[in-house]
Amino acid sequence: KPVPVSAPVIESVSVPAKPTKTTASKPKKPLEGVKLAISGLGGKERTEIREKAIELGAIYAPDWVDDCTHLISVGGSTPKALLAIAAKRIVVKKQWIENCHKSGAHVPEEPFALAPIPPRILPAPSTKKKLEEEEEEESEVVSLIFFFVCCLMFVF
Repeated sequence: KPVPVSAPVIESVSVPAKPTKTTASKPKKPLEGVKLAISGLGGKERTEIREKAIELGAIYAPDWVDDCTHLISVGGSTPKALLAIAAKRIVVKKQWIENCHKSGAHVPEEPFALAPIPPRILPAPSTKKKLEEEEEEESEVVSLIFFFVCCLMFVF
């Protein structure tokens, strides 16, 4: 005579939800998402441009780094400008920041460009890495769900 086997009951499986960002709590600043370095400006002039950019929401890098999106420069042939152009980033005159600050908005870069504006700014390396990590986390969650479904099928 077969003996009945009782299967363990799994009531629920909870997967932690990703935190959501609320945009209502803090208004977006005009240069959020801009990370810039400065080339060829010094002293008081450099300080003023940096402070205006930060006030508008930009992130300032003391030197050119790969995840900069913009370079404020006196010319298009400085070493930093050449690095920025090679990285397909935007190179502009200081007047761009001054006009953004005066208008309180992200004004178009084209009138202030010292080099052709790239058709598409490539995501910064840190952004690429963050996206890959999020995709990997999603893949792990899918694998975990698949594992539980297989276990339930085996048990029943």
